[in-house]
Amino acid sequence: DILRMVGTLALQGRNYGLVQGKDGLVHRVLNGSFMGQNDGRIVGISPTKISIIEIVPHGLGGYIERPAALALTE
Repeated sequence: DILRMVGTLALQGRNYGLVQGKDGLVHRVLNGSFMGQNDGRIVGISPTKISIIEIVPHGLGGYIERPAALALTE
């Protein structure tokens, strides 16, 4: 809800996702980068979405990994 994907960028052979934060600033992210409140690790960047694996509490005192995604907004 606080972060949104606004595009992608290919630069020097690397594909970046462009993510806008609550403050309005746009940040470049790569596979392996971490973002969000649930320690989301970026596992894929496509022209239409950024795929993330989040680490969230499972309610029994431990944590699980949960897939999530940021879709491109226009």
